[in-house]
Amino acid sequence: MADYQLLNKKKHDNLRVATRYTAELGYNTGAVMLMNTELRAAQREYAIIFRKHPETGRFFPNALLGFRQDENLFLDGEGNWNARHVPLAIAKGPFIIGFQDIGNGPQPSACVDLADPRVSDGGDGEALFQEDGSLTRYMEYISQILLLLHDSTRSATKMVDLFVELDLIEPLRLDIQFVNGERLRFEGGYTIAEEKLAALDEEALKKLHKSGFLAAAYYISDSLENVQKLIDLKNKQLAAA
Repeated sequence: MADYQLLNKKKHDNLRVATRYTAELGYNTGAVMLMNTELRAAQREYAIIFRKHPETGRFFPNALLGFRQDENLFLDGEGNWNARHVPLAIAKGPFIIGFQDIGNGPQPSACVDLADPRVSDGGDGEALFQEDGSLTRYMEYISQILLLLHDSTRSATKMVDLFVELDLIEPLRLDIQFVNGERLRFEGGYTIAEEKLAALDEEALKKLHKSGFLAAAYYISDSLENVQKLIDLKNKQLAAA
């Protein structure tokens, strides 16, 4: 069970965070949520699909990392992430945005999960505070990511709502055969309907463009070319086994 606490330089001055990307540290996940602000960078590396939240039924964009729930083909086995862009939800590590009242209303602040396997008291990893109590470069970087995630949440929701309004999201099914002969039918994901996107009338296109989400629709649609990259990574893994 998670144990999130507001970061405190006196209470948490000795904490360390392991920054290796390994399955043992929880990175063996087949997909990770993306913000609309990172779609341009993400589409160069990943196939971007939509998933439905199991409870709300709302769509949210994901970077596809593997073909199974616990498969991340971007882990190189040595603690590195095998892509130029690391999704923000991964890069943030064991931190989330919390809020504390500092006199002029609730202000966003970093919270750390003390139960996360990446967090230790005085162990290996990156320190959060310097000796004078100021944030380390690592923690400054994490703080920037958390604020970006916080600021992007509302616009990401608006983006998906507009795609739904314009009926641009359609089911995605992939039939794949790997180098060892194994066949896989990948279902449960959604993508941008290219034909519907191309057929939008002038008013709808203006609405998409004015909202700033027209480029995002094309990023997501074009990113499916990276499915072949994912297949190649899987075949390389199978050949080495």
